[in-house]
Amino acid sequence: MPQQLVDKVGDLVEAGVETLGRADKMGVSIAYGSDLLGRSHVHQADGLALHARVQSNDALLASLTEVPARLLRMQDR
Repeated sequence: MPQQLVDKVGDLVEAGVETLGRADKMGVSIAYGSDLLGRSHVHQADGLALHARVQSNDALLASLTEVPARLLRMQDR
């Protein structure tokens, strides 16, 4: 991959992390998810490290469990 593209992707990831942090501080319900497929699927959990940069452990755990259940109206299951 050309270096210019690598740099662009890195910039996009950083912008996404900053936006995630602002949303978390504003109290937005954040549900963790990934749409990586194929060979990229092995990197799916890498997103957790990005979330951990701006979310508390409690908020990150909730984004994996409580928030998706509430959004899908399955919190009683």
